[in-house]
Amino acid sequence: MPMINLNPLSDQHVILNDISWNTYERLLAEQGSSGAHLNYDQGSLEIMILSLQHERLKHRLSTLVELIARERGLVVEGAGSTTFRRADAAKGFEPDACFYFAHAEHISTRDEIDLTVDPAPERNW
Repeated sequence: MPMINLNPLSDQHVILNDISWNTYERLLAEQGSSGAHLNYDQGSLEIMILSLQHERLKHRLSTLVELIARERGLVVEGAGSTTFRRADAAKGFEPDACFYFAHAEHISTRDEIDLTVDPAPERNW
């Protein structure tokens, strides 16, 4: 049996082309909380497995954004790594972290974000 050595300190990703929107939706539904991020753009699907180093950096940057916002008296609403998707545009993404500033109060009242009526996050990475 072949051994696969994975490096937990580096991200691993693959980009697949000519993937249908239905396949993307099915993968999202089936993956659960696997830790993989899926980004879809009109037939191109990127699958990324996040490393420990990646997650640590995300945490530090998110904390920094929230601290700066608090210090400056800004209202901020974090939406984490929420999956955003729009079938009509054939686009979907899962940022590592994202934030609302201008629309923070509106988004704070929402349980689900629908990009056909709700704004996209102002800052994400």
